Amino acid sequence: MGSTTPNDYESGRDLDSLIQFVEKNTGAKSSKVEPFSYVKNLDSSNFDSIVKSVSDDHVLLVEFYAPWCGHCKHLAPVWEELGRVFSRDSKKVTIAKVDATKAEDLGQRFGIQGFPTIKRLSNTGEELEEYQGGRELEDFVDYVNKHAQTFRTRDGSLNQDAGRIESFDKIAGQYLLATDKASLVKAAEGLEVPSGLDFSSKVYLKTMKSIDEKGKEFLSKETDRLTRILQTGSVSAEQLDNMKIRLNILKQFQSGTNKYNDDDDDH
Repeated sequence: MGSTTPNDYESGRDLDSLIQFVEKNTGAKSSKVEPFSYVKNLDSSNFDSIVKSVSDDHVLLVEFYAPWCGHCKHLAPVWEELGRVFSRDSKKVTIAKVDATKAEDLGQRFGIQGFPTIKRLSNTGEELEEYQGGRELEDFVDYVNKHAQTFRTRDGSLNQDAGRIESFDKIAGQYLLATDKASLVKAAEGLEVPSGLDFSSKVYLKTMKSIDEKGKEFLSKETDRLTRILQTGSVSAEQLDNMKIRLNILKQFQSGTNKYNDDDDDH
């Protein structure tokens, strides 16, 4: 029979500390299940392998924290939300965290003096920059978009610039009013497509073909259809992104002109 003498609890107020206290004093072993998280947990055992697995231009943003730190606790839901926002960009962005009270070697390696400390790292494990910006979700989203060349908003959807290609936008802005549409199609087919934007280039060309076959009414009907689907969110995350890109491109045709044409007219 166990002791009936009460023991004062003098350790931390985090879950791990409580579990350790119970296990030590009862002999029982916990079956703790880690909750799902959009934030990658890094420690001394997996840090180097995970860091080295990403591409050279990958944005790896790491929070070094301590479980007892009040500022860290305040940041935790924001950090988790940031991970969710960029969860569709896992090939470009990793949002991670390190418990520096457990991985003391990593804290020393990166010169962590206070908590939380946020650093952008390279895939060689070197520090590129210590984050010095604001601590609101919008601040982090803007920072990641800038360095990863992504186009996320705070709710995880794509913004109005996603998928657009400036050289194709110039042609799209002229297309409805052009008398020689065939020459514009030929010009578009000959344009260089930036890396990662093959889908967008196909949308521009397909839209030109649809306008030729169905008339300009196609633009308003397709815009209304995509807008309704985006509002309901009744498709997969990947489909939502593709539809937003298509909608962004359709709007360049709808305008009849765009900022790029306006800029050209000024010269």
